[in-house]
Amino acid sequence: MRHCSTFKPEYIYQERRLEMRKWAFLVMILFLVAAPQPVYSGNEPVSILVYDWKQPQSALESADAIVVTENTLISFREELADLVDNSIIIYKGNQKHLIDTIRLASLLKRNSAPYLDPGNYSDVISGVYIRNGVPMLVTYVGSGIDPVKQPQGLEGFIKGILSSADKYLGYDAASFPAVRTYLPSIYGGVGSAYWQPDAIFYISYRYCPYGEYTEVDVSQKVENDDDRKWDYWAVEIEQNLLPGQRICGDGSLWLNNGLMSQVNPLNSANLYKYGPLTTIGQSSASVSLGFSKNGPSLGMSWSFPSEDVTIFNYSEVSNNFAKWLFQLDGSGPVVGSTFTSQPGVSIYIPDGKSPYFLRKVEPEWLFILSKRFTEMFTMYFGD
Repeated sequence: MRHCSTFKPEYIYQERRLEMRKWAFLVMILFLVAAPQPVYSGNEPVSILVYDWKQPQSALESADAIVVTENTLISFREELADLVDNSIIIYKGNQKHLIDTIRLASLLKRNSAPYLDPGNYSDVISGVYIRNGVPMLVTYVGSGIDPVKQPQGLEGFIKGILSSADKYLGYDAASFPAVRTYLPSIYGGVGSAYWQPDAIFYISYRYCPYGEYTEVDVSQKVENDDDRKWDYWAVEIEQNLLPGQRICGDGSLWLNNGLMSQVNPLNSANLYKYGPLTTIGQSSASVSLGFSKNGPSLGMSWSFPSEDVTIFNYSEVSNNFAKWLFQLDGSGPVVGSTFTSQPGVSIYIPDGKSPYFLRKVEPEWLFILSKRFTEMFTMYFGD
């Protein structure tokens, strides 16, 4: 991703489009009974291998990530399909091509597989990973890394993926009170409705020298409900804003300044609840979703730190969108470190329809209190 090194006096806008289509999830009872996968602490080094058929199978199965070339992808598709449960498969190129080639749709026993399309960018690294039966689709835009020649340059990206997988899909997820509902537990007995995790998207955009924006979208559907008119979904959006001063090097002095975030349910879906609300001068912000409408009665809630940030809620249920402005306190430590927020929405949609969401995101970075850079892009994601 290229940016001009000279700046206009006002905001600099560039538009990015990202379409995420057709993600699916196979309900797997083995999630509850299979042997746990290793938990990643976030500190130890990761193992990244460039695929070579001469390597011992044990080395491939123990790798955190395996980088493949086009020839490898075509020639060893069946072997890679067997490895995707243990390792993140990384490929420089189109993610749909990666997924179709290793036949992820067949692996999940569905007619279509989830994929993430970042558009016409040339600098795109795609990946796929399955943790406890749930597909995780990953994309890295603007990294400037050749994964075959510089596999260790992906270490930070791989660590982020593994940490997110542990948090939302690992057996240790119960230790995170904010996300305990993301375990596929059946509440209240066999006849009760429950939340079922669906595909997760992990995308990272690097805009050096300004900073980096990373997003993890975690969706769940209500299963085993008696409502034949509506289906019910909830989405948690974990947003991370990193300053160029921290992650770009080369003397970058860019700091975090703020983030605008919007969610629009599409395909006849209706916004039901959203969070957080406007939060000023509080140490944490709360999100409370869930349903007590017509069919299931299920709750879902979490909170996240909000020190040094003011959250303005501009959501409009009547116009079917949720929207927030996260304005950072320039004197607080969050401008020079990772800023994390976790808004969310719940929707109801006519039974049998696939939900789609339009995401509009504007991360903003600040340079010596006088120059601002805002990257504006849209994303579509859904089942």
